[in-house]
Amino acid sequence: MRTGSKCVHCDEDDILLPEPIRGGHYLHYRHFCTVLGCEYAPYEKIDAYFSSFGKLVNPFPLLCRDTIERVNVIISDDRLLSNREYHIFVASVADLMRQFKSRPSASLYGSTRNNGYPFTKVMQAIAYVIADDGEVGPKRVLEPYKELIERHLTANPGLSVEICRPDLLTPLVIVGNGRGALVGADNPAVYEKLVSRDPNNQYKLLVRPITEDDLRNA
Repeated sequence: MRTGSKCVHCDEDDILLPEPIRGGHYLHYRHFCTVLGCEYAPYEKIDAYFSSFGKLVNPFPLLCRDTIERVNVIISDDRLLSNREYHIFVASVADLMRQFKSRPSASLYGSTRNNGYPFTKVMQAIAYVIADDGEVGPKRVLEPYKELIERHLTANPGLSVEICRPDLLTPLVIVGNGRGALVGADNPAVYEKLVSRDPNNQYKLLVRPITEDDLRNA
């Protein structure tokens, strides 16, 4: 069983969910089985993941791709995002691609060595915003993102995108071609403080909302 960071969904506390799982944050469909007490649930495997809460949870979108208008609405509707000061700059796609090839598992623009925006997600966002209209489907590109970027760079080596970097580690904003993308940061030391176990069910994870103080006092 494999799992990675999962963003907190707005409907995790939906009244339509059965009470035993309502309000919980889940890592895998087998995690539901564990919380429900299934005889064959992988209790030990789920428990092993709980040793690193901060790597299991992200209170922000991991990667959200949409029109620039929709991205602006998402930002304006969230006070934590809309209250940020953004450093806006133009980035060379060729330069970023060279860096990505040499360290694809790295993070960008972090405040420490242990946080920042996953390079892979940043490049997937860039592929989305530089793609031609016929190269995108519903919120994703229609071919492998690295191949799309390389093809566009062959046609236009000077290709660039606009990046909006917030003053705290809320989502990075990348825009271009009438589209936008939000990339959530990895920030395990902060996110770990948001997570607790339900006192009535040790396998049920509870995640409280993140605050500006959480990010400032990291």
